Amino acid sequence: MNEFNVALIGDLHIGEPGGYDARTVKIPDTDLTIVLGDLVDHGTDSEYTNALKWIDTLKAPATFVRGNHDNGDWSHHIPKKCLSEAEKQLDSHRPASRLGAVVWEPLIWRPCEAPILSFPENTADWNRFPGTIQPDVIKLRDLTPAWYSFAARGLRFICLDTSNWILGKEQLAWLKSEVEKATDPVVIVAHHHCLPVDIRYDCAQIHEREELRALILNHSNVVAYLNGHAHKNCWWQYGNADIITTTWRTCRTLTFRDGRIAKSSLSGRPDTPRPFSPCYLCTQTMTPGKFRIIRNSGFESPWKDVPDSALGWVDGGNETGKLSWTMTLPENLSPETHQLVFQLRNSAPVRLDVSAPGLNTPTIRELPGTGEAIRLAIDIGPLRKGTIRATLTCGSGWGYSAATAFLIKNG
Repeated sequence: MNEFNVALIGDLHIGEPGGYDARTVKIPDTDLTIVLGDLVDHGTDSEYTNALKWIDTLKAPATFVRGNHDNGDWSHHIPKKCLSEAEKQLDSHRPASRLGAVVWEPLIWRPCEAPILSFPENTADWNRFPGTIQPDVIKLRDLTPAWYSFAARGLRFICLDTSNWILGKEQLAWLKSEVEKATDPVVIVAHHHCLPVDIRYDCAQIHEREELRALILNHSNVVAYLNGHAHKNCWWQYGNADIITTTWRTCRTLTFRDGRIAKSSLSGRPDTPRPFSPCYLCTQTMTPGKFRIIRNSGFESPWKDVPDSALGWVDGGNETGKLSWTMTLPENLSPETHQLVFQLRNSAPVRLDVSAPGLNTPTIRELPGTGEAIRLAIDIGPLRKGTIRATLTCGSGWGYSAATAFLIKNG
């Protein structure tokens, strides 16, 4: 029997010396340790120094994916601690360090060509600005790509760089090529999730979430997708693959047997999978960086700790703005008819296009710009295998919608 044991370490957010140092995480003896991103909290050199001390205590070989908190000079500190095959690939991405200034825009860090502020690399507080001025925050960030793959005990691990929430054309093409040419079962590892996990940040899944879902469902050699970020534990069966996420500062162990996940435990307690079934669809910005988060007390939230939530866009003149909700179902989930319930407010006319496997023809709704909050329910039929898709288009003016569209049974 061919067994391979892997320790998954959820977001550690290791801080400055004297703060959290990960010594409380108990890691059993395994063949490999994978840290699922957000190794450090802010990305200062002193945090990385603290993190390297923890890494040196690991007994098994280790490898790392980069998270959205892994700012600073990640590619200087971390590749040398990865598996040798991974280190070579990470080094090939950079002939020299590419540490640079970036400015935050919703769901994306953009290189800042003419920064209005300047911080030396060893500044400890450049990440600690109030959230109220976050659109104007500039950080030091490693701009070097950080994706790679490696073979281990009859498996091909493909590790993605989702630290900017976006894969990008080059990385996505590389991922598809790696999956298609793999002769061993494939395990994809990333920081961010590609399925909603019932947290307030579900709309900050990987931007190319539908491409990832299609890749998982259309390639039977993809046996698992492993991620952190959500600070939540989930184990779903999605088509042929196991989708597993691990909460922060926690160790989850996986046992691969003959190319599949045979069992898993959380902090020593056995866990079991369940079929994936969504209760809402998350909105996606079609043009990251142009959208702004807005709170609206008139919109219902699906999360207990967030009473209201909205995601909106500011239209640039006559430029068309789009929001999209999608979900690919790997199998027929319910013969009962369902509705998608949207919450909208728009001062300009909008168009909502909805298609689903349970509908014979797409549904189109065109709404005038009244500026009033509305709740709009659209029938999508039974939940059949295939992709549910809704697109909201606003040609001009101001419009926004709640971050989720509820998926509910009729009646």
